[in-house]
Amino acid sequence: RRRRRPGSFPQTRPLPIHFSTPPSYLSGFPSFPKTLPPSIMEAAIQTLSAMGISRAHAVRGIEATRTGGQVNLQRAVNWCLSNPASLTPQANSGSSSISVRQKGVQELMGMGFTRGHAEKALRLKKNNVHEAAMWCAMNPDTGGSARPSSKPSKSEGKSSSTRKPKPVDPLQALELKEDTPEKRAKRMREYKALEKEFLSEQEKLKSKMAHSSSSGSGKADMDVEETKSKDVMTAIKHKHELEKQKEIRRQMEARKKAEQKKQTELAARTAKRKELESKIGGFDAALKHLFDNYGIERVKETLNLILKICNKILKKPSEPKIRRIKLSSKLVQRALVRPLGAMVVMRALGFEEGLEYVEMKKVDQNTIRRLLQKIERSLGRGATQIPSIFAGAEAKGVLPEIILFGAGELRRILGAIAELPGSVQLRSMSTEKGELYSMRFAPYPQLQDALKFVGFEKDDTSRFIRLTKPDLALIRAAITDLESEIATRAPKTRVATAVGQLLHKFGKEKTVFIVEKARVALGRIQRVPSEKRYWTLDLKRLLAKHPESLSLSKILFTGLGFNVDGDNATWNGFDTSGLGLAMQHLNQVWKGALIAASRKA
Repeated sequence: RRRRRPGSFPQTRPLPIHFSTPPSYLSGFPSFPKTLPPSIMEAAIQTLSAMGISRAHAVRGIEATRTGGQVNLQRAVNWCLSNPASLTPQANSGSSSISVRQKGVQELMGMGFTRGHAEKALRLKKNNVHEAAMWCAMNPDTGGSARPSSKPSKSEGKSSSTRKPKPVDPLQALELKEDTPEKRAKRMREYKALEKEFLSEQEKLKSKMAHSSSSGSGKADMDVEETKSKDVMTAIKHKHELEKQKEIRRQMEARKKAEQKKQTELAARTAKRKELESKIGGFDAALKHLFDNYGIERVKETLNLILKICNKILKKPSEPKIRRIKLSSKLVQRALVRPLGAMVVMRALGFEEGLEYVEMKKVDQNTIRRLLQKIERSLGRGATQIPSIFAGAEAKGVLPEIILFGAGELRRILGAIAELPGSVQLRSMSTEKGELYSMRFAPYPQLQDALKFVGFEKDDTSRFIRLTKPDLALIRAAITDLESEIATRAPKTRVATAVGQLLHKFGKEKTVFIVEKARVALGRIQRVPSEKRYWTLDLKRLLAKHPESLSLSKILFTGLGFNVDGDNATWNGFDTSGLGLAMQHLNQVWKGALIAASRKA
C-alpha cells in the first residue's frame, strides 16, 4: 500500500444519483421547452406574413428575439424591419446557403451585373448582398469573374502555347499602366460618394418599409421601392463607367497631341541643323569645324563612335541591323546629332538621315576605308589647334627657336595649372615689360593665339593676362600637343643645325671645344646678369684655336639668343629666362648629337 503524504486527502468519486420521480425541492422551478409548440410558432409566422414579411424572414426574426421560450411579436417585427431580407447574411451551409446565394445573384443581376460578376462578389463578401453590390460597382467586370468549370474542356489536351490570349481592353490597360497616387485618391473619393449615395437610398427604402408596415400597405410598395433602388444603383454604375472611359480617352488624345508636337519640333530642329551644315562644306571641312569649335574629348568621342560603327559595317556589310542607327539614343544624340558637322561626316560615309533613324543602304567599302584613314590621321595629328598655330607662325617667318622657347614656356605653365587648377597665381601672367609674357608671347601674334586658344584673356586693366575658367581636358590635350611640337621642332633649330654641321666637318674634339665655350659664356651671364662685361663676346678671339669654325659658331650663338654683328656676339641684357632655355636646349642638342654620332660609329 502506498503511503499518502501529510496534508493530502484521498480522492473520492461522486456517486451517481438516479431519480425515478423529481424530488420535492425541484418542484418550484419552471422547465422551459427547447422548441415552441407548433401552434404558437405558426400563429406568430402568420401574423408577420400578414405584414408583408416573408416566411423565412419571419422565422429568423422570431428565433432571434424569443427569450425564455416566449415569443415577443413586437420585437420580432422590429428585428425584421431593421434587418431586411436583402441585407441579412446567410450561413454558408447546406441547401439554405445555396438558395440564399441564388437569390443574391438574382438581385445583383437585376441591378445590371453579370452572373459571373455577381457570383464572384457574393463569394468574396460571404453572401452579403449590400457589400457585394458595392464591390461590383467599384470593380468592373473584365470577363474573367466566372469560376472555371470543373468539367474537362475540349481544348484541355492541347498545349498552352496554342491557346489564344484573352483580349485586353486598351483603355483598362492604359489606366492600370498609368496608375498614380492622385488617381487612387480620386477612385477612393468616387467609392465613398457611391457608397454614401447607396446607403442613403437604402435608408430611404428602410423608412418606406417601416411606413408601409405601420400603415398596413402591401408588399407591392416595397417591391417598387426595391426596383427604384436597383435602377439608381445601375445608373450610378453606368455614369461612373462613362466618366472613367471619358477620362482615359482624354489622356490618350493628350498623349497623341504631345507626340505630334514632339515630331514637329524634331523635324524643325533637323531642318535647321541641315541648313547650318550645308554652310560647312565637305568631309575635310566638317572635320576641321569639329576640331575648331568643340572640346577635344567631345571630338574624340564623336570620331571614335564613327570609327566603331563603320568597322562593324566593314566586318558584316550584309547585316541590316548594324547599318541602321537609332537617333533617339542618348549616345548618338550627344556624339553625332548635336555636334555640328558630325552628320556631314556620316553622310560622306554613305549614311542617309531620317527623322528617327540614320541608315547606310549601300555599302561602298573603298570609300569607307579611305575616309576612315583620314579620321584616324586627324585623331593622331593632334587634338588641339596648337600644331596649326605654330605652323602658321613658322610660315609668317617666326624663328624656330622663338617657337620652341614659347612652346616650352607654355608647356611649363599649363603643367603647373593642371597640377593645381585652383591656384590664381599660376593662372595669371603680368604684361609689364621684362616679364615672361612681354618677352615670349607679346611680340608674336601667333603665339598670343596659342594662349587665347587655351583660355587666357586680358583683364580690364590690361596689366595681367589670366586663365579664368580652366578646361582641364583641353589643357591636358594641349600639353600633349606641345610636347609633340617640342620633340618635332627641337632638331630643326639653328643650334641643332650648327652643332650637327660642326660635328660632321670638324669632328668631336673641335665641336666639344666650341660647345663648351658657348656654355661657359651663357653660365657667366646667368650667374651675374648685371655684369655688362660678360654681355659681349669676341668670337674671333674666343675661337682663335679653330678659326675655320667661326662661320658655324656665329650661327650657333645667334640661335642661343645673341645678336651677332661681325665678329662680336652681344646679349640683349634683359631676357634672363631665355638664357636658361637656351642653355637647356644646347645641352639636349649636344646630348642627342653625341648619341647619333656614336650610333654611326
